Amino acid sequence: MILKPILLARPAALALLAGALAATGQSPRPAPAALDAFLDKIDAKVAAFREPRNWTGTVVSTITRMNRHWEPESVIVVTKSARVVDGRRTDEIASAVETMDGVARDITRDYVEEDRKARERYRRQRPPDDKPRDPNAPPRKRGLSAALEDYTPFSAARRSLFAFRLDEGAALDGKPAVALDVAAKVKDEKNWEGRIYFDPVTLDPVLVEAKPSDNPRFVQLLEARIGLQVLPGGRLMLKTTRIRVNAGFLFIKRIRQVAEDVYSDVQILD
Repeated sequence: MILKPILLARPAALALLAGALAATGQSPRPAPAALDAFLDKIDAKVAAFREPRNWTGTVVSTITRMNRHWEPESVIVVTKSARVVDGRRTDEIASAVETMDGVARDITRDYVEEDRKARERYRRQRPPDDKPRDPNAPPRKRGLSAALEDYTPFSAARRSLFAFRLDEGAALDGKPAVALDVAAKVKDEKNWEGRIYFDPVTLDPVLVEAKPSDNPRFVQLLEARIGLQVLPGGRLMLKTTRIRVNAGFLFIKRIRQVAEDVYSDVQILD
């Protein structure tokens, strides 16, 4: 059985990244003024990031379907070429291989067709954008930029919804890091909580581990691990995403899987 392509994986990843993030740090709680100063720095840095509007790269997606015991039932590995022109992304699927019961088979043709149908459904379901545009207005932010702007807890407008704990002695993959644990005071599916790691020198965000403080309807589990990279010119890009989800109504249309994306060979064309 071929898993349907997860069209929401990228948008979900952006929202997951944006919505951040939960609270278990062990370091002493910094004074409110010091914490506010740190959050002000991060808020200014986030506002200054530029999202590339034209780029190409390779994305390898691994979709692991799990049984009720979270044991793998099947694994699909999809290799695709991503191309973004003026902020709009298209993917060309090069191959799709499904492994089940130790047997691998090429499902590229069927996967491409299912992907096409799913994208058509997604486009039809999107609300129309009928609002007139001011020709002198700056370009609308989409994708990662919009997600950061709308959902991060660093801005003064959203800061009061979260409790923060700063860990300046954290480590990530054996290297020093600064970590910010965030817990939502107001439990809501739009208020994510978890831990976000920063480079200790540049304060660039490098990793987000997050989950919603209140799961959406019919979702029993939703966890994300989002790796980030900042390219020359302050361009913020996804590096890796890992989304673990268990959702569905009773036994109808149950989704229990882990979806991972790895980005490589990224070329900025701006």
